[in-house]
Amino acid sequence: LDDATYTSDNCTVSVTTSSDVVSDNLSLSSFVIDTTAPTLSTVTIASNNSITTMAKIGDIITLSITSSEAIQTPIVLIAGQTAETLTASGSS
Repeated sequence: LDDATYTSDNCTVSVTTSSDVVSDNLSLSSFVIDTTAPTLSTVTIASNNSITTMAKIGDIITLSITSSEAIQTPIVLIAGQTAETLTASGSS
């Protein structure tokens, strides 16, 4: 299907994976096909260290991301460690 919003009073959708596994049917009144990946317009990182481009154990690191559309909360690793606290809202 082309990228668009599709509406119908009686619509069912299923998904087939690349290995030909088919999902159960899902009844919907509308759905959106969006194959365009979001772009990240802003990505910044800073710490509360007196030198904000550096961090040591115990410092707070702030990573800010703004995308062209709403995205799921990302998984963030810093020096191989999962970030402890993440907050997200819409495209930020």
